[in-house]
Amino acid sequence: MSDILDDNFDLKDSNQPAYDPGPPPKNWQTESIIALILCCWPLALVGLLSASKVNDLWARGEYAAAREAAAKAETWTKWSFGLGFFLIIIVVLLQFAAIASGM
Repeated sequence: MSDILDDNFDLKDSNQPAYDPGPPPKNWQTESIIALILCCWPLALVGLLSASKVNDLWARGEYAAAREAAAKAETWTKWSFGLGFFLIIIVVLLQFAAIASGM
């Protein structure tokens, strides 16, 4: 009886997903680090923390959570870049205005 169970049951295949999850999502880690250094660091830090979870969640088979973390990382990173560039433009315009007014 135990020989039959051993032949039909393979533990290494029992952890495999029943479907193909597709390729892993982009984790946005590199972009988050760049935004952390060059742009709005509080938003980029949240993006980096989300980005650091993506690969681990994917490796554990939590595909939906990995996709959600990747989406959060993308959102926070893009907001960081956007706000950072907006603030840089404002500072440059204020500098030009100060120079033009003779201050």
